Amino acid sequence: MARSWYTYTGGSVETPSNYSRFTGVPTCKNGPALCAIYAPNGGPNPSVISDTIQGYISAGLATSTAQPALPVGSRLFVRLKSNLA
Repeated sequence: MARSWYTYTGGSVETPSNYSRFTGVPTCKNGPALCAIYAPNGGPNPSVISDTIQGYISAGLATSTAQPALPVGSRLFVRLKSNLA
């Protein structure tokens, strides 16, 4: 299944309509706030926020680290940012 990057626009992290498709790869990586997710392509919004991505979001927000953090060099599915805006 094709995937795209989607930036988080606010609201529930589990709701696909709270993300907007992003062209390219976001430059954000680590911080206390959710920045973007790499999710199944659903057009302007992801088609689904899987349980796996929801787990990565939870882990990322708890550690302020892009996910998955291990193994080192893994493809990132969740990126965070340093500011809350």
